[in-house]
Amino acid sequence: MEWKIVPFAQLSTDELYDMMKLRFDIFVLEQRCFYQEFDGRDKAGAHLILKDEEKIVGTARILEEPDRIYMGRIVLLPEYRSKGLGKEMLERVFVYIREHFPEKEVELQAQTYLRGFYESLGFETTSPYYMDEGIEHVDMKWRRA
Repeated sequence: MEWKIVPFAQLSTDELYDMMKLRFDIFVLEQRCFYQEFDGRDKAGAHLILKDEEKIVGTARILEEPDRIYMGRIVLLPEYRSKGLGKEMLERVFVYIREHFPEKEVELQAQTYLRGFYESLGFETTSPYYMDEGIEHVDMKWRRA
């Protein structure tokens, strides 16, 4: 497995294509959530890329906003789930955030079925449940250790 976190401009053309295809395959096709995946925010972010040989199998987006860091587009291929890789992905993102943004709060929108997973990594729920693109979500904030 190969891990890296890079700004958008440092993604190769193949990495960009494969990352966007992975996100589309999971969020739009698997979850049947027809929304604007290409939201115009990727260029401003850093992206975690997880490769198995040359295949991108996981990714996460890290966006710096004026008052917070926003994590999102966190995804793993189905055959790589339940193997500890999601936890390792987020732990690597936390290291990056601690190094680059030590003072900013970290937030994300979690699909409610993943709430326990995020809580196990130090997130706490900060909103009631709400629907986003037909899927139940909650807002969460990371409690830095």
